Amino acid sequence: MSFTYNMNTSNYLQSNIASVRYSREFMDSRLGTDIYYRFVNYKYETNVPEFSQHYIGGYVSYYIDRSFIFSLSGEVSHYENETNYRINAQIIKRFFRSKKKQ
Repeated sequence: MSFTYNMNTSNYLQSNIASVRYSREFMDSRLGTDIYYRFVNYKYETNVPEFSQHYIGGYVSYYIDRSFIFSLSGEVSHYENETNYRINAQIIKRFFRSKKKQ
């Protein structure tokens, strides 16, 4: 489990971001999982109102073999009366250069 916090200040923006993440591997590390929660707060120095947003997400990856990986991630974000959903799928195929016979 990991906890992170980031604070940034510039001449037009002050941001605070806090998150907690839990990662776990199964099946001899062939299946990896991640879940997280993140809180974001932006305060602009201009007339823009303060902006706070909540994120909840997860990630699953499966190593089919050392050159082929499938992963799926999803995230829900909430701001005032607005809720957004994001889903991503990824397939990675690695090609290894074979050594030429001499």
